Amino acid sequence: MKVLQTQRTYNTSPLPNLVKHENKVNHATINTGDGNPNPSVIFGQATAPGLNTLDFSDIKLLDAPSNKGGNTGSRVVLHETLEAYYTSQPDYSTNALLAHNEVGKIFPGYDFVLNSIQYGATDANGNVSGFTFDAFEQNNLNAKSVLTFKFVTPVPRTALPTESSARLGNMPSFNLSEVKKIP
Repeated sequence: MKVLQTQRTYNTSPLPNLVKHENKVNHATINTGDGNPNPSVIFGQATAPGLNTLDFSDIKLLDAPSNKGGNTGSRVVLHETLEAYYTSQPDYSTNALLAHNEVGKIFPGYDFVLNSIQYGATDANGNVSGFTFDAFEQNNLNAKSVLTFKFVTPVPRTALPTESSARLGNMPSFNLSEVKKIP
């Protein structure tokens, strides 16, 4: 087992009954970060075949009172770990979305709702400090949460894409600040 300062490598060979392809040479590596928010990751993300990066500053928000009854931090960690194992397999190594969807059948992650971004109020200087958008637990449209994000630095409203065309990939750097389960 190889252990790095910000990565933990787990041999996932006890999991072959959960995956389609048993291959004892494949391993999942989980980058647990340095404890600081990671603006490049929401909860967790497949960052290379067999490697997922987790943002525990996001994950701990899943267990906050505002998300009671919603997805939990431990379920998301299980999801991301198994997703890393899936992407270490030949059939999934080039398609993280396919791995995400397969793992979601066992341990649901989140699917984000396109066109649901809403910016916060504009301050006196014309800056916006954050935004929200909707997310559903995979395979359960009744399990909705609203995710609230804060920009790393406030952004002029005029520099942001329109809400209808905004996607997470074209937003300035941000961090998750709240997860709220919608009853």
